Order: sequence, then C-alpha cells, then structure tokens
Amino acid sequence: MATKHPPPSYPDILNIAQITIFLWSLITSAVQEIPLLTLISSFFSVLLFAVFIIPTRILLYQLRHYLSSTSQSQSPSTLQVAIVGLVHHAFEHFPHTIGRVFFSEEGSLSYMVSRIGGRQHFQRHCWKRRNPDNGLEGWWVSPGENPQNIRDSDVGILYLHGGGFVMGSPAFYLEVLYKLTCELQLLGFHRPMIFAPVYGLAPEATFPSQIQTAARAWEHLQQSSKPGALLGIAGDSAGGGLATALMLAIAKGDVDRKPDFATYVDISTKGI
Repeated sequence: MATKHPPPSYPDILNIAQITIFLWSLITSAVQEIPLLTLISSFFSVLLFAVFIIPTRILLYQLRHYLSSTSQSQSPSTLQVAIVGLVHHAFEHFPHTIGRVFFSEEGSLSYMVSRIGGRQHFQRHCWKRRNPDNGLEGWWVSPGENPQNIRDSDVGILYLHGGGFVMGSPAFYLEVLYKLTCELQLLGFHRPMIFAPVYGLAPEATFPSQIQTAARAWEHLQQSSKPGALLGIAGDSAGGGLATALMLAIAKGDVDRKPDFATYVDISTKGI
C-alpha cells in the first residue's frame, strides 16, 4: 500500500503575499513584452468592466442561483464569479500577446512556487525535462518521497494545457496538477505521475504540429512508465480538444496504445 501524504497545508484562498508575487511577475513580464499603449488601454478596459459590469453580473448570478438552488447545489463564491467574468472579458477583448504573458511560464512560475509550499518543496515535486532525442519538453509532477523515480509509478496521466492554441503553458497548471497527484495518492496509487508537455502556439506553430507533439508526449509517457502502469489522457479547453484529437488518432491506429481509463469531455455551453 502506498504511503499517503496529504498536500502541504497552504490555504486555498489567495493571500496578499501570493497575489503580490503573481502581480509583480506579471507586470515585469508585461512591461518587457507588450507595447505601453496596449497595456494602458487594456488596464482601463478591465477597470471599467470590473466597476460597472462585474457587480451587476454577480448580483444576477446569485439571484439566479438562489431561485433555482436545491439542498445539493453549491454556489460559487463572489471572487470565483468575478474572476471567471474577468477572464471571459480578457479572452474576448484583449490581444493574445497579453494572454501569453499572463499564462506564460515566466509570468506564473514564481506564483506557483509560493502556492506549492515554497521553492524547496516545489523542486521536489515539480520538475521540467527536455528529451534530447526529439526535443520534447514538459513538466513532470508527483507527490510523495523520491518522486522523480518515474518508473516506480502505478498511474500516469498526460495532461494537455488550454489557452486557445495561442497562449498558455504547463507551468500555469502546476498547482492543480500537484493537487490531483496528491488526491490519487490518497486513493492508494503509488507515486502517481502527470506529464504536461510544452506544445507550439499559433501563429508561429501551425496545425498539425500540436497533435504531433501530443503523440510524442503520449509515447514518451509510455516509455517512461513501468510495465502494467495505468495511463490516461486529459486536458482542458484547447488542451481538451487536443486530447480528443489524440484519442481519435489512437482509435484510427495512427498512434499506439489506448488509454487505460476513461477521460471525461464536457461539451456543454453552460457556465458562469
């Protein structure tokens, strides 16, 4: 039976220090990579949206939830509704260059280190590798002792990040991926592993390079795992579409080995 190690006892709610770290990383990266006029116009766009639209949206959503709620339902917090609204606004109105900074490895890594128990704990459980044979690089995430012994894992997951194929990075997802591996370990799996590859972003990288990268990453996960390990594929947003495309390629026989467990794909349009 696997030793069960709970996640570190950091708060789920963001504190001021973590928000400051994230904003500082974001601002320093944005100033270096984005024209000043674009930054100023985007700032005022967010400010107006936050002051005039978000409060109304929060009230309407909470009213709708109250009128349709049941004893089994759970209402999202005011902060969650506000963040989702701001993200929707940013995707609709901001140039992708801003999103690239926001979701980039450089912009989010310091924040992720603070969220995953500090640098020492982070380096033990999240690490980046590059395959010199094919150039594939990505982040490995695992809990427990000696986590980098990949071939000793009972279960492995290939995770493909979102971002509309124009932004995003695995680093932005490290906290949630680490929590997922901790939950798998608490369920009894021995040293669960997640591999989140870096794939090319448009417009520099074009179709079908992203699917080809996903296929190489799936093969890499298989080669890195011990015989008999359970392997699966997952992703969100654009990464969910990429995961689906990869599974279709597997079904057609273009890529080897079917996943060992089901992957859930939500195609509904419901949301906050």
